[in-house]
Amino acid sequence: MLLLANYEGRSGTDLAAQLLSQGGNGLRAIIEGIKIVEANPDIHTVGMSSWPNILGELQLDASVMDGNTRRTGSVGALRGFLNPVEVAYRIMTDLHHEILVGDGAERFACEIGAITNKNETDLSINAWHKHLETVLTPQQKTEFPNTRLLDIKSEAIDPEKMFDTTVYLSIDKEQRISSATSTSGWGWK
Repeated sequence: MLLLANYEGRSGTDLAAQLLSQGGNGLRAIIEGIKIVEANPDIHTVGMSSWPNILGELQLDASVMDGNTRRTGSVGALRGFLNPVEVAYRIMTDLHHEILVGDGAERFACEIGAITNKNETDLSINAWHKHLETVLTPQQKTEFPNTRLLDIKSEAIDPEKMFDTTVYLSIDKEQRISSATSTSGWGWK
């Protein structure tokens, strides 16, 4: 049995390790660990309370892979759902597709009964407003959000710089290799 996770994933490793040690499926174990990270309001690069994009929308991405079957599932630009990693898993298990993004991802998440959530928090929205105040010119502020985003592309910087996406890898008791990842992407993208 093996469990690897990056620093940002530390809040979910105890549960993932417990599930693995009890003989659980490795992919399900790391998904459950990542779901804890996605719901952690103290992490701002994964799940709820993450830094939004430059327009103030919080879009979440996730991907899973079953190393034995080589099946994958990914979701991108998902808004309004708590656990994109679970949606990615259901894409892998329920569809012939490998990835859904945006409106299609949101429709699929609704159809499978994924947990909805207002992921933007006061902290993330206030940080976004503060960021806009520092990077936009007076004219851009009056035009926003219709200002030319290409002109402020260099301002898409992650305020935490050191940490980002969470990544988990596992080998379970059956020697099945699995991986999963979840992120809100680069701050102010």
